Amino acid sequence: MMIENLILFILLTLTKIIKAIPSNSYYLIDININVSITNYSYCSNITIYKDLYHIPNQCHKHLLCDSYNCDDKLFRCVKIRETLCCLHDFIQNNCQKENLKDQFRSIYFHASIQHGYCEINLERIEQNDRSYCIANYLETTTTRSSLKRFYRYRHRLTTQLSNVQYETMNITNSSTLIRRYASTNGQQTVLVVLYEGGEAGKKNKNILGCVENALGLPEWIKENKLDNRLKLVVTSDKQGENSLAEKTLPEASVVISQPFWPCYLDQTRIDKAKKLKLAITAGVGSDHVNLEAACKRGITVAEVSGSNVVSVAEHVVMQILALVRNFIPAYKQVVNGEWDIAKIADKAYDLENKHVGTVAAGRIGLRVLQRLKPFDVHLHYYDKFRLDKSIEKELNVTYHSSVESLAKVCDVVTINCPLHPETEHMFDKKMLSLMKKGSYIVNTARGKIMDRDALVDAIKSNHIEGYAGDVWYPQPAAKDHPWRSMPRHAMTPHYSGTTLDAQARYATGVREILGNWLNERPQREEYLIVDKGKVVSRAYTEGDATKGHSEKK
Repeated sequence: MMIENLILFILLTLTKIIKAIPSNSYYLIDININVSITNYSYCSNITIYKDLYHIPNQCHKHLLCDSYNCDDKLFRCVKIRETLCCLHDFIQNNCQKENLKDQFRSIYFHASIQHGYCEINLERIEQNDRSYCIANYLETTTTRSSLKRFYRYRHRLTTQLSNVQYETMNITNSSTLIRRYASTNGQQTVLVVLYEGGEAGKKNKNILGCVENALGLPEWIKENKLDNRLKLVVTSDKQGENSLAEKTLPEASVVISQPFWPCYLDQTRIDKAKKLKLAITAGVGSDHVNLEAACKRGITVAEVSGSNVVSVAEHVVMQILALVRNFIPAYKQVVNGEWDIAKIADKAYDLENKHVGTVAAGRIGLRVLQRLKPFDVHLHYYDKFRLDKSIEKELNVTYHSSVESLAKVCDVVTINCPLHPETEHMFDKKMLSLMKKGSYIVNTARGKIMDRDALVDAIKSNHIEGYAGDVWYPQPAAKDHPWRSMPRHAMTPHYSGTTLDAQARYATGVREILGNWLNERPQREEYLIVDKGKVVSRAYTEGDATKGHSEKK
């Protein structure tokens, strides 16, 4: 029969490939088989590797099926043979059950090896004993680009059986899954809330975080043939009950937002979004989501951790220097045609020998400390999780067990912690009063960590010499927001984490998270904030920091 011939062909081909691999080589073998018979589908994945640490990290994350680390070619062939036997049984049983004789909708087989790149595709086996086999071989050197190409092909495989809903059942072979599909024309709605790019967004396709370029999602959907699985709604309109975002929420399975233009998912909106399964932050910081409500609803919350930490850390250093060196007034003098050096020098200092402390020493805070060390400053930090002693010694940084302790001794305090109920309004009137007179604050974390009015009072009373940051609450900030007009500030609109380099990173991460969700692949642990009803990131606590936003007005 054709089935036996097909399986024999696959087995012989794989055996030939495996035997061709030199015994001293590092390699990755990944086999993906999809078979569809009318409404039934068989999916099998098996991964075999040797010395996995030689494979790039981004590829390691995709090893999501059963895998075996082994140098025994016989073992490898046995595991492949077991997989193919399950394939054979599946086809035979379902052909008999449906009274079909080899009536395939599609067969797709794929294999890849890191040691040289090999791809084989078998497609479309017809009922009338005419088999159409397309065998393509592509060999390259062992490079990251070949592996990236492999994963693009593999992603295309996993989306071949699109437009279906399914349930998964385990069978005896742990590396094999049978999925029963029922046809449907439904699409998953993805609501994407981004800022307007205007003329800059139209001209520069690298501004991926704007509505015009939509994180590269339209191109990604087209490239992966997901048009009939995903319905994309991209908008900047998030204000009020008649906004497009508000109207789309009831049908949205996924909401993608960003810290720079957040779509606040408070209790009311989460209650309204009955179909919501996944909230993605394009960037870092998911405080615009009511995490407590997300836990109760079983909504996964993920962000592209690490995507813009360098961008923000550099911005922090820039704003520290802008404050300490009295840069903003000096710049304004030049623009206004003035020349009063004494007036500028009156508030200008060296950063050297100053005491600079960070509230939180995570991905961003640690990088701030590393970048400040060459300035010969006295470094301090507070964090719930103390740094390794070797890092403390290398940076010559002093640990404080409380924010209050740090605030009392520092000339400059930089805030680099996430916003959650424990940090909301952390810098209130009392905390500000503990700070050294004439000190500076830089806040690129979240605006709501500050008590807005208490800060204005501390600046006007000259207790705090200057304030800089690029975070506001809510965002975008109102035209009459008091921080816009208070003296001695160096505020920017929230752009520290959205440089073109950062946008490329978080756009890629968003597509990865969305693709993993769509194809039921596990997410990277570092991306997850809420998973399976629990807050799994140690940077956050369960609770709600969304209260007070103005998007309903």
